[in-house]
Amino acid sequence: MCKIRLEKTGPCFLIIPIVSNSVIHDMEYKNRAEFTEEESILVQTDWEYPAFASTFGFTPCPECSNTDGTIDCEHKTASQMISEAHDYLCENIGKVTLDPGYYEYF
Repeated sequence: MCKIRLEKTGPCFLIIPIVSNSVIHDMEYKNRAEFTEEESILVQTDWEYPAFASTFGFTPCPECSNTDGTIDCEHKTASQMISEAHDYLCENIGKVTLDPGYYEYF
């Protein structure tokens, strides 16, 4: 299991796998920049924010577990949770965590 890091490029967030140079070489990439460009997951839409933010510790609604952050619950609207997830991602650029399964081949 590898670790992943949260980064941002322009308006989009990136999930980047953290691997050794030997893994990059074994996968036949020329360098780390090429590896990062090819293997990063681009978080493109606001509907993806809650799920990816949750990967890094965000809880869409701490008062309940009835939502993934993209549907309303009795405490918050989906729009509120998506906005909060965006803010959480912005505040946690550079955060590293264990990969929950995005990169099973490392």
